Amino acid sequence: MAKQQAITMVTLGRPFRLGMLYDARNDELISGITLWDPQTLANHTITRNQPYTGYEILTKDSLQHKAHALGVDASLKLSLLGGLMNISGSAKYAEDYQRTNHETRLTLKYSTTTHFQQLTMKHLGKSNPDHPDLHDKNLATHVVTGVVYGAEAFFIFDRTISNSESKAEVSGSLKALFEKPTFKIEGEAKLNFTDQEKNFVDKLHCKFYGDFRLNKNPNNFDEAVTIYRQLPSLLGVNNENAIPKKVWLYPLHLLDKKAMRIIREISSNLVDYSISTIENLHSLEVRALDLSESKIFIHSSFMKTHLSDFAARLSEFQRDLKEKLALYLPKLRGDTGVQESVLFQLFRQVDSSPFYKQTLESWLEEKEKEIALMTTWIENLAKDILIKSSSLDEVIDDIRYDYIFCLSLRLVEENDPQLTDMQNYLHNKNTFNSSTTRKKHTPWFADRRSMATIRKNLRQFKEFAEANNVENAKIKFIVNEEYSVNDTKTIKLVLYDDGLEKSGFIIPSKPGAPYAISVTDNNVTLAWADATSGTEEVQNYKVMYQKYRGESSIGENVTEKEERWTEVHTNASHKKIIISNLLSSTKFVFKVQSITAIGLSAISACSEIIETLAKKVEPKFNKWQQNAITVAGGNGEGQQLNQLSRPEGIFIDKNKTIFIADFFNHRIVAWKYNAKQGQIVAGGNGPGNRRNQLNMPRDVIVDQLSHSIIIAVWGNRRVIQWVNQEQQLLIENIDCHGLAMDKHGFLYVSDYKKNEVRRWKMGDYDNEGIIVAGGDGQGNQLNQLYRPVYIFVDEEQSVYVSDSHNNRVMKWRKDAKEGIVVAGGNGKGGNLNQLSQPTRVIVDYLGQIYVADSGNHRIMRWCEGKKEGEIVVGGNGEGNQSNQLSTPMGLSFDDEENLYVADYMNHRIQKFEKFE
Repeated sequence: MAKQQAITMVTLGRPFRLGMLYDARNDELISGITLWDPQTLANHTITRNQPYTGYEILTKDSLQHKAHALGVDASLKLSLLGGLMNISGSAKYAEDYQRTNHETRLTLKYSTTTHFQQLTMKHLGKSNPDHPDLHDKNLATHVVTGVVYGAEAFFIFDRTISNSESKAEVSGSLKALFEKPTFKIEGEAKLNFTDQEKNFVDKLHCKFYGDFRLNKNPNNFDEAVTIYRQLPSLLGVNNENAIPKKVWLYPLHLLDKKAMRIIREISSNLVDYSISTIENLHSLEVRALDLSESKIFIHSSFMKTHLSDFAARLSEFQRDLKEKLALYLPKLRGDTGVQESVLFQLFRQVDSSPFYKQTLESWLEEKEKEIALMTTWIENLAKDILIKSSSLDEVIDDIRYDYIFCLSLRLVEENDPQLTDMQNYLHNKNTFNSSTTRKKHTPWFADRRSMATIRKNLRQFKEFAEANNVENAKIKFIVNEEYSVNDTKTIKLVLYDDGLEKSGFIIPSKPGAPYAISVTDNNVTLAWADATSGTEEVQNYKVMYQKYRGESSIGENVTEKEERWTEVHTNASHKKIIISNLLSSTKFVFKVQSITAIGLSAISACSEIIETLAKKVEPKFNKWQQNAITVAGGNGEGQQLNQLSRPEGIFIDKNKTIFIADFFNHRIVAWKYNAKQGQIVAGGNGPGNRRNQLNMPRDVIVDQLSHSIIIAVWGNRRVIQWVNQEQQLLIENIDCHGLAMDKHGFLYVSDYKKNEVRRWKMGDYDNEGIIVAGGDGQGNQLNQLYRPVYIFVDEEQSVYVSDSHNNRVMKWRKDAKEGIVVAGGNGKGGNLNQLSQPTRVIVDYLGQIYVADSGNHRIMRWCEGKKEGEIVVGGNGEGNQSNQLSTPMGLSFDDEENLYVADYMNHRIQKFEKFE
């Protein structure tokens, strides 16, 4: 749109005077020439006072906000951005941008006006110019006819944000501080700050941009306050130090039509688009520079170099855009035939270049995630072990060490494709061909297989270093950096033997946790697995043991005396040893470490607690056959109709149909008597929360009255009723595990995380239910539960709860405030008075309690009041033979008292037939 009217404009520190000529096409003040002689101007100038003083707090740092603070209009913004004008004084504030996001900034603006000068209207006519020939020259478009005098100052306060501080909170504190009447002009009043405020302002750094002549610019808060209070006096007694701040420009063609100059206005949308594009690039440059200062680069420099190059290319690209902007602007504003679309295309092409915002952000986000991961890794390494992080060249020739073991980070490409594209585009736009237009890029940290290898190598390096850093003085551990090869990002473990890489070296494998083969009253026979995957031959094993004194005796925060382990060694590389002369009825823990010529392996995990015996205990078997029949599943883990995947709760109806909560198949399956495969009766459409889906069902019961199935859907945290192939919500937002229903139709549900059992009246679920067990927080007191799982309700509405993490079964009588222990409760273990993470509990008509003792792979029977239980099935070690179980879960009887067990890890349902 053409602009032919008189305009007003801020001066931005340029030396305007009345009568001077101005070219609005390139925002240039024509120096040394006026349209009228000085005497004519002096005779026809009107001056009047225009006093004003303003104070403003600015919190934004973008060009748009700076332009607003300076009073710059839309068209002038582009000249400011492109560097067309030689600005000075307070206007230099527009060029000061933050160079880091780790600072918060607040700017104090002071502005004042003193007087206004203008030419009288009678001299704005064709016959009045003293130099009419200037009309005929294409020098200018406007003449200055009015000037407002005054001055402005901007005090910029920056405050560095520490890692422990919130930028938003510091910014809020800074603004609140400046909203106090701190900068009152009057007097020399002392600043009244609290100690906290004084400490805060002492950390502020100040920069000054102004139209005032100062002997010294302020550098801190106190100096800024002092100068601020002096500003009015610096204008002079008669305001002689005031400068032009705003001008009125009159079009020359209104004085003489021969001076017609077409001035085209650039659309505000294009102005905003241009500014936004460059500011986005600047923001990304700052972000890259911040990343390049990450503390990880004390140990690693390759990525720092890439980030610095990235920022430099962004800076160069911004300069290039600004130079072209400065070139195009005068042509666009003048009558040259250059259209606005040229400027639009200049910035539009950014979106199809390597400098596209989304492309740049994606690259930086990858670097941020890479830096976060690497920082975590290095911190974890440095936390527990002394590892030198340095160049390999610094230590490779150190004769004090026989071996150098290096964690080689190969996560950075020497020639990053994005940086290459940016460089090529900057210098060869016309022939540019992107090197990144290949298949969809997947960062290395998003590749599960690659990350699994990296995590494995990190863990092995850490464990190997921990095992050898103190005891083994002949080996040195370092972290080194190399460029990746063939775009394969990984972490390598490299051993140097006398300065030469030992090809194919593999760390000695970490033995498996030892376990007891046999236990007597004074010795334990231990065995352990060892893949012996390392390339170094195992010479022998070191076995360590100590008395078990509770969880605090293993791990952190233990005294040196408590941490002392007794050590014995095997003969040669045997993976078995008898530890003798142990105290009877005493709990021990054991761990193992292999010994090679190069060094020690990582120490194995501790064994389960092993207790020596006081007397030999013979388990009593009765009533059921010990070899079971598989009646469901047993064909390996899978989702076919003849397979199961970790079955949990089971329910058997009067027709001997088994309803199974098929946990990892997200379905309920019904197996009819003697059937070869099951039938899906609920779910089976993948995990989810749609009406035809289930998500990890834990338990199932069949309501014989309503002919519906009630399901505890663990993954969706709700209890549902399945009717006609769709679910109806009964209870939601509950970590449901076990279900039970009494003879009155009340529904009972265990809440695994709230450590309680609640009861609902059938059909009335619009309430929180009634707590019938637990509900007094996590613990092992008689009024508490710790991770309750399955439940059973007897004829008297007493609730039996498998209190899994307390390794006991509790009985809560109706309306009782606390329960009684009816099974286990003597700590986790395999003795007959102990349980190990009990799951399903059922009670027969004689009141005998049957418990699926999952951790001991057996089914126990307890009589209330007895101190020990008896093994009824299983108890022959974990396995998949017909007399073995593996983590039994569900438990039920049919009407002939045959015992059914959901054999969780064997993916089958076992039937133990009753002896006739």
